[in-house]
Amino acid sequence: MGSELNTSGRYDRIAVGFHWLSAALIALAYVAIEMKSPHTAWMSIHVWAGSVLWLVSVLRLVWRLCHRAPPPSPGPAIFTQLSRVVHGALYVFVLTQPLLGMLSYSLNGKPVPLVGFPWAIYLSAPAPHLAHSVKNIHEIIGNVFYGVIGVHACAALFHHFLLRDGTMRRMSFGSPKLTARGSPVPRKSGLDC
Repeated sequence: MGSELNTSGRYDRIAVGFHWLSAALIALAYVAIEMKSPHTAWMSIHVWAGSVLWLVSVLRLVWRLCHRAPPPSPGPAIFTQLSRVVHGALYVFVLTQPLLGMLSYSLNGKPVPLVGFPWAIYLSAPAPHLAHSVKNIHEIIGNVFYGVIGVHACAALFHHFLLRDGTMRRMSFGSPKLTARGSPVPRKSGLDC
């Protein structure tokens, strides 16, 4: 399981799909929570996006455990270490944040809708005295992750526009083949015969 070394220099299409689907669901959850008042359709969209994000994240983690990531792009060791910390934090976030939101719902006595199924579940017995604390933790973590997501996006743009090392191309569909340094293999024009 996951024993084959990925030497392609880029993530496979499934991993790329999980990445961008997760990004879209996170963006939707954040937009919905900023637009909502407690009893609007926006709250339903927020809960839906969070529950789908959790499911996608579990599948993504299983995929990641079975399929190795390409080796890090060459560069300073500090970049590799910072990347591991940020990516680890993002994985913890996408797995725990939706669960905290769903737990908060259950503690308030509300069922959590199951994505793609016509029923809902309770993650716990109602405990309104705990629901407020769990909701506060959910909100604090959500606010902290505005920053972590920003660092992740800025690092990708830094690599792409300033270092030009191909890091961002590794997580895109249809990327050209990459050299060992992570840069795209130069294309030959019709004049280079």
